[in-house]
Amino acid sequence: MKSPGGSSMAAIGTSATLSLLLLLLSSQCSLISGQTLSTGIDLGGSIITRTNVQPYADLSQDMAEIGNLIAQNQPAEGLRLYQSGQHAESAPGVRLSLEALADSLVAADPKTPSFLFHLYGQADRQLNLAFDSAKLSYINNQITEYFSTQPALALEATYVLNVWMVATHLLYNGVYECHKRAQADDPDAATVDDLGMAGWDKFMALWIGSGQQPGATNGDSLYAWTQRVSSDLGYSNGAPGLESPTNTRLKLLYSEAVTLLSTAGACRNGNAATADRLWQLVMNAVSEMSKPLFQGFLRAIHNQQGPLVDLYATALVPQLSKCRPSLYKTMHEEFVAKSYSTNPNIDNFPLDTLIPDLAFCFGYSCEELGRDTSVTGLSSCEEFDVFRPTMAGYIPQTEVGNVAAADLDVYQIQILASLNSNIFAELLYMNGANIAKYRDPGTNDPLDYVSLHDIAISGERSSAQPYFDIYVDYHNEKDYGDKVVRQALGGSSKWAASQQVAAIVGTTAAYQILFLEAITKLKIAVQE
Repeated sequence: MKSPGGSSMAAIGTSATLSLLLLLLSSQCSLISGQTLSTGIDLGGSIITRTNVQPYADLSQDMAEIGNLIAQNQPAEGLRLYQSGQHAESAPGVRLSLEALADSLVAADPKTPSFLFHLYGQADRQLNLAFDSAKLSYINNQITEYFSTQPALALEATYVLNVWMVATHLLYNGVYECHKRAQADDPDAATVDDLGMAGWDKFMALWIGSGQQPGATNGDSLYAWTQRVSSDLGYSNGAPGLESPTNTRLKLLYSEAVTLLSTAGACRNGNAATADRLWQLVMNAVSEMSKPLFQGFLRAIHNQQGPLVDLYATALVPQLSKCRPSLYKTMHEEFVAKSYSTNPNIDNFPLDTLIPDLAFCFGYSCEELGRDTSVTGLSSCEEFDVFRPTMAGYIPQTEVGNVAAADLDVYQIQILASLNSNIFAELLYMNGANIAKYRDPGTNDPLDYVSLHDIAISGERSSAQPYFDIYVDYHNEKDYGDKVVRQALGGSSKWAASQQVAAIVGTTAAYQILFLEAITKLKIAVQE
């Protein structure tokens, strides 16, 4: 079994190796430009941030207290704490609450991809409903409802609906800020420290929390939550009590992001490379972050915990709107339009046959979700190879990489453009999100992606004769498809309305860029 991240995340180095790596990294950062780590915080497990992000770590203490209040049958007090905050302060005397954290997503400009995909999915892909005020505020609305009607699930809802989504936003927004600074007229407008390490310090503080023990399942952060759901599916680096592959992987991604952002000229005027690489690291991180959502969903089904299945479906299924429409539609009809608890036909639902394709949409093999094949959804994983996916009944005979996911890049760019998020549509177009380059199993470096932009300007296209010359002569432009897409997303074409932009970008990418790429590969195959 081969997958983008290797056949098993267990190949990631031991905890001792990781600790040494991160310790060396911390020493390196402290020497750059004479800056020190005096304002950073120690999150444990050899993770020391470069900036002061204590409020984000302290939110785990609020979640711990909420859990205690719920256990004491005081959900109203738990809701009050959720709304007002207690342990985290954004400034002296100013509390940072979990409710305010979710509200920041509603106010954010631009809104970031995971949040937008969720809005699109919960509106059942109806653009006119995606930004309805009630849907925009779904996080706090739904969590408040859990405190009132199902308080036993309110804390879990806080993890999967609120904190998880905010964590993705911090990473995506960091890419946006870095990209914006690199295009600023004033090359000295800001330093990387002003970006908070482009969101990565805040992300790690929010993910790990305060006082978390490495590898422990007890705790009140996303790190501990991930430990619990992965351990329950028999996937904690091969033995109970060890760090889950997802947590280890996120820490390694953090180390690369800090190294990248610590280089001279990072995110400065004219240096687009920093944001481009950050984007690819964020794609890796969001892919990893989706695993505990899937794992919690599968665990709840396996244990026949109907209300918990419904909660995870509320968090997970809208994210599937970025996948192939038929997959999303099937999952939405069975797990959102209907309640798992009251669906009389749910036992006949073929989840085992869908999970491999759903995991593929997030960039990994479903065997990375768990080793216990008795769990519904995992029994067919060993038969699925993400680098040799079945395509309309055809099974490739060689490793083709994730090139079969090129249509997902096109589709996701269309969704983002239709939701007025041209900046993130352009970042996806330029840097990729789904077409992972092939790697041998056991390789631990972050995935690299091929982008539609790479394909659109590839020198190989000249092999696709006579079609390439016909296109060039007609458009009087060698990189004709790339020019159309970038002008449309950049706002310099005649197409202004969001749905017009989405249509022209999607049509150009599918029927000019990818069409010629297919002809190019056929011609090269014949020549070889």
